[in-house]
Amino acid sequence: MFALVLAIAGTASATPLQPHKRAEFVVEMSESCIDAQTRNPANRDISAGVIRDFCNCAANEAANTLTQEAADYMDRTGDPKPATNASLRAAEVCAAKIFG
Repeated sequence: MFALVLAIAGTASATPLQPHKRAEFVVEMSESCIDAQTRNPANRDISAGVIRDFCNCAANEAANTLTQEAADYMDRTGDPKPATNASLRAAEVCAAKIFG
């Protein structure tokens, strides 16, 4: 019972990204993703539009799961792990959406 209360209390502090932080994150992640995926030789047969759709999806999915607390932690420490973890999960979701 105590663990359940802690789990519920722990999720209560998870705040969505502030709108300006979310917008900044989505633009930066999407641009970075498009650049990396376009340069990846494995993607040479994938159109720029599909890469753009995948990267925009991944950036928005990651922003949907990243919390303000995680963003504050990254700003404070320089540790990108929360964004990396959110991005990896988002890439899986979007790969399934875009590529089936």
